[in-house]
Order: sequence, then C-alpha cells, then structure tokens
Amino acid sequence: MRTHGLTLTNMSRKELREEHIKLWTWLSKNPDKEKSQYFILMYPHATVPINECFCCELSEKNPMKIGYSVMTCENCPITWVSNQKEIVNKLKIYYFQDVPCWTIGSAYKNWCLLHNKKIRAKVARKIAGMWPEDGK
Repeated sequence: MRTHGLTLTNMSRKELREEHIKLWTWLSKNPDKEKSQYFILMYPHATVPINECFCCELSEKNPMKIGYSVMTCENCPITWVSNQKEIVNKLKIYYFQDVPCWTIGSAYKNWCLLHNKKIRAKVARKIAGMWPEDGK
C-alpha cells in the first residue's frame, strides 16, 4: 500500500464514512489495539484526521459558529447517546441523547474505558455502523 504523502483529511463525506467503517471494523477485530495503532499500521506516512477520527474530520470542515466559539461536535454525523443515568428528585431518570462522543456512557467513551476484549470488540462493531449513510 502506497501511503507516502497520502492525506486522510481532504476526503468527501462518503470517503470519510467508508474510512470510519474500516477503522472501527479493524478495531472490532483487534480489540486490544488503539486508534493510533490503526493509523500507524495502515497509513504510516499519511496525514491523520483530527482526533484520529473521521467524524471529527468531517465536523471540523463544517464548524458551527456559536458566539465566539466554534462547535464542531454539533456537526458530527453520528448521534451519540449516553446510557448514563441521572436521578433527579429521586423520582425521574433522564437519558442524555445527542451528546458529544466523549460523554460518559456514550459508545465511544465506553470503548475507551473498556478492558474486556470481547465487549470492546462488540462496541467497536456498533460504532462502525453508527454513521448513517445519508448523514445526520
């Protein structure tokens, strides 16, 4: 594979989605590995996407300006859902939806924190399929 001078940052939305699926499929088959290891192995001389994430790369290309800050997570093609529960007044339980990927309880954060290879592989397979074909 020729990767010298390759950039993984100037891709179309469709190409970024395909690369996202490849990355997370590889991680599901190699649950003891990290994202950085994928890029070192598969694209050793390439310009790596922001946060080693094709979703972040797409989001960074289309930032949403809010006041003085730029929010890229708002443009993430994946709708992340957190399974974290918050009990309010000891009566209600809330589930947080459409949260950033790094939120406790999201599939990505769970993958980052997991040590069990079997469960980590399952979560990686789930993430591989989370980017919808049409986008958000």
